[in-house]
Amino acid sequence: MDGEAGKYDLRTITQFIRQETKPVPFGEYGDSDGWNGISVSAHYLTDCLLHEYKHQEGAITKLLQGTFGQAFRSDHTRKVARKVTFSSGTMSSYAVMNENWMILSWVMVQSETEKSLKPMYEGVAHRYNTAGIEKAHYQRVDRDCCAAFKVAESYTGEHMNWDAWTTTNGIVADATTGDLLNTCASRSHYNKNIIIKLDLFHCLRWFLRECVSEHHPLYSSFAQFLSAAFSVVDQEDLQRLKEANAFCGIQPANPTKAHIYEHCRTRIPQPEELAKRVKGVFQHFYLATDQNGVPLFKPSMLKTFSAYTSCAGA
Repeated sequence: MDGEAGKYDLRTITQFIRQETKPVPFGEYGDSDGWNGISVSAHYLTDCLLHEYKHQEGAITKLLQGTFGQAFRSDHTRKVARKVTFSSGTMSSYAVMNENWMILSWVMVQSETEKSLKPMYEGVAHRYNTAGIEKAHYQRVDRDCCAAFKVAESYTGEHMNWDAWTTTNGIVADATTGDLLNTCASRSHYNKNIIIKLDLFHCLRWFLRECVSEHHPLYSSFAQFLSAAFSVVDQEDLQRLKEANAFCGIQPANPTKAHIYEHCRTRIPQPEELAKRVKGVFQHFYLATDQNGVPLFKPSMLKTFSAYTSCAGA
């Protein structure tokens, strides 16, 4: 009743005020019009909904139009597609997410070619144009970050010599000969100026797939070292977390790994530092074997490593 009288700065459309101030008696259990002798006016509820809609109109409009973002992350996968059977045969799924890991678009495609993604990116472009929102400028892809990129095959036993793992300027020049501009569907049908980069998680997976087996005794250690090389904890955030622990009287003040993961940001080192960190990990493991003499790396790991370092050098 106070609300209907405008006590909370929200008056009803009809300025309806209850004439009867005495609450009606509590009805039967199935009575939907009252609770404990008090009922809320339909006019007041309508005004509440209208007021809330006006307050969130912008957000609701964007929600109805779809999800947006300024940094895309795209990924091919067959895990979902394998659960769907079509007469056309094997399919795969392709998802585009934003920087908040919200899915902007998800499609099923018959082939993993850029041509099959044309309708999807045209639809995303239309959505951005209709909403009047600036298009994304960055995209992380799971493969094909460069248009023309070639790495020479290694000969038998070459991976046993560390000098072969050293990437020279000549190797970079040979690998990056030609136009490196990516001609993917997002650039040709969404935003011609979008910057295409390889997603580091998939780069990490490239290296792990070149190990002999996930069950190799050294596989877990290699994966941990490589993951640590790809990302570092923001030292300013870490210092603030230590100071917060000391202020709260937490002993010892050094935070645990779980707290660091929860409260501190991680950053990707600059290209030169990143290449140096990754190279250090490979220098430690390139000759590693288990107790039976089984090597950790496949011979093809050298080519994958050369492709990564050449791309980083370019």
